[in-house]
Amino acid sequence: MSEMNRLWVRLQHLSTHKDLEQRQSERNELRVTVGENIIRLSSLEGVTFDIYKQIVLPRILEIVVVCRDTLAQQYLMECIIQAFPDEYHLQTLEQLLDTTSNLNPDVDIKNIFISLMDKLSKFAAQSNNQANGDESMMSMLGGNLDIFRLFKKYTDKIIEEQGSNIDVSKLLELEVAFMNFSIKTYPSNISYVNQIMESCCQILKSSAITNNDNNSMKLLVKLLTIPLDTLSIQVLKMHHYPTLMDYMKFSNKRTVALRICKAVIKDNKTITSARTVDQLLEFIKPLLADDDQGGREESYEFEEGQECVARLVHMMANRTNADIYYDLLLKFKKVFAKGGKTR
Repeated sequence: MSEMNRLWVRLQHLSTHKDLEQRQSERNELRVTVGENIIRLSSLEGVTFDIYKQIVLPRILEIVVVCRDTLAQQYLMECIIQAFPDEYHLQTLEQLLDTTSNLNPDVDIKNIFISLMDKLSKFAAQSNNQANGDESMMSMLGGNLDIFRLFKKYTDKIIEEQGSNIDVSKLLELEVAFMNFSIKTYPSNISYVNQIMESCCQILKSSAITNNDNNSMKLLVKLLTIPLDTLSIQVLKMHHYPTLMDYMKFSNKRTVALRICKAVIKDNKTITSARTVDQLLEFIKPLLADDDQGGREESYEFEEGQECVARLVHMMANRTNADIYYDLLLKFKKVFAKGGKTR
């Protein structure tokens, strides 16, 4: 395989007397051959985890690093991620992530991380569903892996070293993949979610986004809505959540606020705390008052939002103290009174 890889790299740097299109075609064919060799190697019965860890992976990674060709390194890292079992990646994760530090500076390490996170996210979701228990993937592997910390260490490194040269939407894309991985692997860990949001706040402080940056806006919406399915009202404890919402234009803020309402309604738990009500009203402000910058809603959007807010009122209760219950309702009344004529 190493000989074929060297040939593949050499084809890229041949003199220009050979037809460029023909040379690129030959290089693509050779790339497929190299990839197929990795896939065949991964399917051999004799390749146990110990052999993979001690012989196969170190040798392949050595070939990747030594070749110094951007396209080859990118492709071979993707092949390794897709070809070998997820259990192998989990137990050699630091070795894989550390190798990215030695790749050509032009290699898109962000995409390698996203590919690896997405693959492991699916594996985590499947194993958690089968075991029906939080962090079952970690338990299956002996519970001695701090996977979040490893990914956090290397994603922070990418942001620190390459953040100024990467478009902000690409960095947010990396954090969205990390959030998805974290929620599927550690469904109840609020601290991990908050750490990812804190990283996003740092990204946006350094590289502000505008209302015209639709891609970044969509990624922020995705980032903030991923935790809602598993954490629901617990997102109110995340102090970076409203900070990230402030970076959005009205339509995106409204989308997130509506998702928060629906998650709380779906959770169907009685709200008895004044503090929780205050936090909830702060998070869903885009549904409670007209936008001071002129953001508008379609009539059907307006009706949907007001219906969800009305349902939230009926989730307030305090069976042991009528005065507290009355105070909770008054909090909503005060906000509604400032909502504008239509609301």
